[in-house]
Amino acid sequence: PVFPRISSSTKIEVQSPPNNVPTTTLRNDDIIPLVGLGCASGVRKSHVASALELGYRFIDTAQSYSWGYHEDEVGDAIFESNVDRGEIYLQTKIHPEDLGYEATRRAVETSLTRLKVTYIDSVLIHKPRCWEG
Repeated sequence: PVFPRISSSTKIEVQSPPNNVPTTTLRNDDIIPLVGLGCASGVRKSHVASALELGYRFIDTAQSYSWGYHEDEVGDAIFESNVDRGEIYLQTKIHPEDLGYEATRRAVETSLTRLKVTYIDSVLIHKPRCWEG
């Protein structure tokens, strides 16, 4: 499907948040929504804020998206929302150049700071050469 481009100034009328989003249970017993917002190129704070208002509770971002700028915007939207942090499944990805114990630890600490949270639900290793799309 082709989705329309939405600019950061687009206003979205919010009805009531859905409470029937399908979920799945991971092997560690975390329950996550099967529908989420991917915060790659072009997704801004206002989009994340609108998604949270609409009932999205799975937010996916990465350090490599605009070299961390998207994590800052996602963090701002979560911080300023009326959604309890515990209701949001937050996932980010570390850059392949940050592999190894110390580098990964620093990368996760950086993401925690940018996202303005005390924990991240899931940290993935971004695909090799993620900058190539």
